[in-house]
Amino acid sequence: MRIILSFLILQLLSSCTGFNVKEETESQKLILELYEKAKDDETPFEQRKDNINEALDLISQNDSLKAALLYSKCNIHFSLKEYDSLFYFGNTLRQIAPDSSTYLSLGKYEHLLAYYHENILFDIDSAFYYNNSAKNYFLKVPDSSRAVKRILRQAILQNISNDFFGAKETLTEALPYLAKNERAEIYGELGDNNSMLLNLSGAITYYKLAIQTSRNEKDVLGYKNNLATTFTKNKDFVAAIKLLRSLLKDTLLEKHPSTYARVLDNLSYAQLKNGMDITEQDFLKSLTIRKRKNDKRGQIASYTHLGEYFLKTDPMIAARYLDTVLQISKQLKIPQAEQDALKFMMKLQSKNTAIRNRYIFLQDSLYQVGLKVKTQFAKMKYDDEQKQLSILKLEAEKERKNAELAKQRTQKTLWLSLSGFLILGGISAFFSLRQHHKKEKLQEVYTTEKRISKKIHDELANDIYGVMTRMEHSKTFQKENTLDSLEDIYKRTRDISRETGSIDTQNFQDELKKLLSQFRNDDTTIALKGFNTVKWNGISDEKKITLYRILNELLVNMKKHSEATLVSVAFENTKKELKIIYSDNGEGVKTPFEKGAGLANTENRIKNIKGTFSFESELGKGVRIKCAFPI
Repeated sequence: MRIILSFLILQLLSSCTGFNVKEETESQKLILELYEKAKDDETPFEQRKDNINEALDLISQNDSLKAALLYSKCNIHFSLKEYDSLFYFGNTLRQIAPDSSTYLSLGKYEHLLAYYHENILFDIDSAFYYNNSAKNYFLKVPDSSRAVKRILRQAILQNISNDFFGAKETLTEALPYLAKNERAEIYGELGDNNSMLLNLSGAITYYKLAIQTSRNEKDVLGYKNNLATTFTKNKDFVAAIKLLRSLLKDTLLEKHPSTYARVLDNLSYAQLKNGMDITEQDFLKSLTIRKRKNDKRGQIASYTHLGEYFLKTDPMIAARYLDTVLQISKQLKIPQAEQDALKFMMKLQSKNTAIRNRYIFLQDSLYQVGLKVKTQFAKMKYDDEQKQLSILKLEAEKERKNAELAKQRTQKTLWLSLSGFLILGGISAFFSLRQHHKKEKLQEVYTTEKRISKKIHDELANDIYGVMTRMEHSKTFQKENTLDSLEDIYKRTRDISRETGSIDTQNFQDELKKLLSQFRNDDTTIALKGFNTVKWNGISDEKKITLYRILNELLVNMKKHSEATLVSVAFENTKKELKIIYSDNGEGVKTPFEKGAGLANTENRIKNIKGTFSFESELGKGVRIKCAFPI
């Protein structure tokens, strides 16, 4: 009955639900062009700012691109050091209702704030907070790669603040989201963390894992150097010296003087601790490099090692070197390095109460600061967990209220339907039988698709691959060309199997998100609008499958042909139909043109469920496709 009422209302209102497609398309294309210009690194920042301002003037209040434009504007203001504007437009971005189309932009903005507080204000607490906020948004996208980088930065900030146990917990949080190419950084940081906690066996294990999994040769040098340093701490001087000597033979060190200086200094120190005969020059060579590179932290290590070298043989020289450590440590505000130097100074001047009192003061201060920092970071995490829990409760309450409203609307519709039953009974029976027949027909089509998919995968693809294998070992065939051709056929048959396989309609929202995430990467941004407002439970399984196939065809075409960097998919759910508007900023085509198999399939699918399909494009200015079908 509701189908009949929807049909009659659709016919009555069809003349007043349209909009000026041409005007909207031209405006959207201009916005995308301005957005691309604003992201061009070779364009002066002032010009980029003008481009983004013009785009924002053109965009509508509810456009899904608005969040991306606002973040781009914030990034430009940050580069121009216009921090007041950065915060103002960042707050504007935050006021946009958060959904799947804005989470990525919000996460990037929170990351920008984290960078600002760490590198401009040197406010580690705030940097930790904003990295945590960015991580939460990236997990909602979902973009686990970006989330892992924010977690890693949080752990580094905790290590800098001497919260080593907290850093270890934070790094553990990243493990479920790690891809293979991201593990090395986490392992390396866990190695540093365990080394600072004097869990040397754990540090050695993690450094070895970092070395095995890293794909960056420079990072591997660093991990090996840290591993050798841990061997020295563990008094395994032979292993440390052997590893450091092998590193000095690596030609890659010539391109990285700072790393070379670290390796050389660590080798000299390991040899000193092993009782080997070395000279002051062994330490001075690395110190010279560190002075030339203005590596203050590296100089602290060199001067400390020189002080320890002369501790027994020439106390006056040792004191001079250690005094230099004290000066640089105070300059860089590194109390731990100052305390290490004072420990040696007390051996030289055991009766100097000023040195002893300063050492005790630093020890107490480091303990208090460490306790305070650990408490602050723990509180931030706890507050964030409570905030996320509160958000989940609010969302659950909102869903409950929406369900109640939906129930009320359903009851109202039912009474209206019953009141018109006598008048529309005959028409209802006719359309009901027709719809039932259509449903059975569609179900038969989809059953056939799955059967064909299985047959192609189980029989054709495997048979052809078997032929490939036999030809590979035959001397009478031209193997190269034949194998290439058959391999191409094999891949196409496998793709057909995947494209016509089953779809989980019970968890359809997750299925669609997974589909979109397969096409989203650093080069291609996919913005969604209205996705969460669609009442998916009110759409039949057949129409869900058709929608899934349509979006898959469009995104595959985009990936193969358009070279688009920005894709917008908008959903509009009414009582009678679901509209989908797809647009991208790809190469486009010159119309009219002959539709390929992909677009033809898309149009046929939508028409099979009594839907509509329109295609608009212009060479160099992307495409815009509108689909709609009754629900």
